[in-house]
Amino acid sequence: MRHALDQHEHYTDLRGTRHPLAGMSSEEAALTLAFLDRHARLLHRGELGEYLLRPYPQRRAQDALDEQHRRLAATSAADWLRRTRLYRALTERASQ
Repeated sequence: MRHALDQHEHYTDLRGTRHPLAGMSSEEAALTLAFLDRHARLLHRGELGEYLLRPYPQRRAQDALDEQHRRLAATSAADWLRRTRLYRALTERASQ
């Protein structure tokens, strides 16, 4: 999921189909944004869970991971989603 939200040139839907953002209409981009907004809490929980499942053997790396997890947990799902590259790219596309 992290990889999908880090995309900014295309969107990969739940079926694995890639949709180039340049080929999307503003209506399609707005619909995709609505879908992401609707599932923001679930996506945020998945991101939090990913951090919990990634232990690092090096203490310094684990400390950095713990700090990232604390920041992520303190961020609302909507704010976190708005910071992703895909969300920003779709917002730009929807406004065209």
